[in-house]
Parts: sequence; C-alpha cells; structure tokens
Amino acid sequence: ADIVRDIKLSNYRSKARTRSRSQSACGDFTSMRTEDFDSASAIAIPGGFRRSFLETKFSLEREIKPCIFTAACLFDTALPEITQDRQEDFTKGNIIGIGGGVGPAAGVALHSKIIENTVTDGTDQSHFEVYHLSRSNDLPDRTRFVLGLSEQNPADGLARTMNALSAACSSFGQCAVAGVPCNTFHAPPIWQSFVEQVKVTCGSHVKVVHMLEETMEYIKAMLPGVKRIGVMSTTGTRQSKVYDQLFQDYGYDCLYVPEDRQADLHDTIYNKEWGIKAIFPVTKQARQNFLGFAHYLVKQGAEAIILGCTEIPLALPESMFPGTMVVMVDPVMALARALIREADSSKLKPLVMDEPPESDDEVMSEFSDKAWPSSPGRHHECKEEWLDERALEEGWETFIEGRCTEGPRRTSDLHLSLIHI
Repeated sequence: ADIVRDIKLSNYRSKARTRSRSQSACGDFTSMRTEDFDSASAIAIPGGFRRSFLETKFSLEREIKPCIFTAACLFDTALPEITQDRQEDFTKGNIIGIGGGVGPAAGVALHSKIIENTVTDGTDQSHFEVYHLSRSNDLPDRTRFVLGLSEQNPADGLARTMNALSAACSSFGQCAVAGVPCNTFHAPPIWQSFVEQVKVTCGSHVKVVHMLEETMEYIKAMLPGVKRIGVMSTTGTRQSKVYDQLFQDYGYDCLYVPEDRQADLHDTIYNKEWGIKAIFPVTKQARQNFLGFAHYLVKQGAEAIILGCTEIPLALPESMFPGTMVVMVDPVMALARALIREADSSKLKPLVMDEPPESDDEVMSEFSDKAWPSSPGRHHECKEEWLDERALEEGWETFIEGRCTEGPRRTSDLHLSLIHI
C-alpha cells in the first residue's frame, strides 16, 4: 500500500491535472475530484489515505471532501497525467525495466542474466535498480493473436505495464530502459502497437529495446563467419516471419524444422502436461524433443541456432550443441546485455565465448525415437535420415548433402572445416 501510495502522490504536487481520475474496485467512477477545487488544482483523492498524509504531500488550503465507496484503487489509471513540458532526454545510469509475464520464467531468466553480466564492486548496492513487472493476467497469448485466433492485442496490457514503470521511475526522478523477453511479442502487429502506445503514455521516461534486433547484432559481433542460422520458435513467431525479415536484412540464411514438425515444436512449448511453459523444472520429454529439433537443424547445415522462444534455454542450457561448434544463441542473453549497455555501458561485462564441449555420450544418449511425439499426421517421412543414433556415434556420412560423402568421426574440428567449405 505504501508503494502504491507513493507512486500515486509523490512528486506530483504541481503535476496534477483535471483529467486525473481513479477507478474504484467497487465501481467505475469517472472522476473522484472534489467540487470545491478549481479545475487548475483538482486532484484525485483515492480512498483510505489519511488527511494528514494528503496535507503533507499537497499544500492544501481547502477542506477535503473524501470520496466514499472507495475501498481500493487501480494505480495504473489513478495516476495524474504528467505534463508534456518535461521532455528531458534519456539519461544513462538509470533504472532497467522488465516487461515480464511472457511467460513468467522468461522474465526471471532475464533478471538473472542482467545480474550475471553486470560489473559490480561486490556489493548489493552496485547493482542496477531493476523493476521486474510480471503481469501475466493482463497479457493475452501472443501466438493466438498473431494467428488471428484472438482479437486481444497483448500490446495493450504490456503498454499498461510500461505506464506503471514510467510512474514508478518518475517518482524517483529517473528514467528507464526496458525490454520484453518474448520472441512472439516482437511480431510487427504486436510490437508496433506497443511502441506507439509507450511513446504516447510514457514519453521519454521509458526507452524500449527490440530483443530480436539485438540478437542479430549479437550474432554479427560474436559469430562473424556464420551465414546459415536455424530457428526454433512458436508457430506464431514463425508465421509472422519476423526472423525471416531480419535475416534478409543481415544477409543470413534462415533454417526451420520441417513444416510437418512445427506443430510438435509448438506443442513442446505449450503442452499443459509436460511443455516448457507449463512445467518447471523442464521435463525430460521436453528436453529430448528440443535436442531432436536442434539435431535436425545441425544436420541441415546450421552454423548457429537461435532458441527463439525465451523458455527454450531452460531445456537447452548448453552454449553449443553437444559435440559440435554450433552455438546455441539465447535472445534473452542478447537482451540482457543490451539493457545494461543502454543503462550504463561501463557496467557491462566482456562477453567470453565458452570452449566447445566434447561429445558427451550421456547427452547423446538422450536422442531416441521416443524423443519425438508420434501424433498421427505429423510424423516426418524422413525422420530416420536425421534422427539416427548410429550416425551420431559413428560419423556424419551424408548429414550435409554435397559437403561430406565419407563417414569420418564426428568432431569439432571436422565441423569447423565443413562450415568453411
């Protein structure tokens, strides 16, 4: 209650305007202003605040007529509107905001990576101020909207979240740089609406970072020789072609799993019994599925794989695909580093690439036919060609058509030589 109270009233002595309003939990009141105030100084008075507190926050000389029937207020609509004359530029060194709840585990992962990549002096106080707002109930499913199965644009709910972030930052006289850890949310129909709303409601107080563009820059900087990139994503992200457009702009070739396996990939994300959004920690079945999908992309010549749903890294925490030099690119890592860079570049740790992992028999043993759903009508007719444990153990043989006709041992050196042919 104290936080909500301060967000509503702190630093707004001269900022309150006639359009400030409140909505009661008991009813929808178009205005909660008292009639005795003139229009220039009228303010909303949420119920439950002591008169002494209001007199402290505002230099009130007239009698306050408290509003009745106001048990609780929704702070995102109770805030006075900030005057437009405050147009200071974004200042580095301020707050980092996380538009969470898309899903909740992805926001936690982003927060964790921000901490991991921040330079500190070893004290709590040297970390960034991070406002993690996870409001899942106000964020409809992104894929359903992109596929035309829902008319509720998730941009609206997350714009309200950014409005709350803006109010919280303004109460401390600061600005924020914010990101959304969801690939599908960056589909143009959602992202463009979101950015427009944030500009209108937050002005210069909140700067948003585009996670997918930062992922492209991350690959460009860290993997300059890569040309063929695989993507594992939700069906919504794939059909929006948001990665296809970015790949074209950056000169990359985009690889996906076969279309008749995309439904299985999507189900591994959303399945309510064992999918990565539903169960934490990740189930064995979900991990096996993602290993299989990644294995297919590797065999198609992918030199890097984007884990294009922000929960997939929970199932595939390896930095490289086992036994290869194929880098597993985590967009959440790219976003975390971009947020730190925009907030204060001097606090961004240098990025060190991990050494390529050796082939791990225990990890490789996770590949099996059981790893793939056997849903009727969704079975890939060439599955045996690319999900073959013998090929993993004995050699690559024809795993990249036209590149390798022999069957040498599968090693990192071999893969490194193949991708540069």
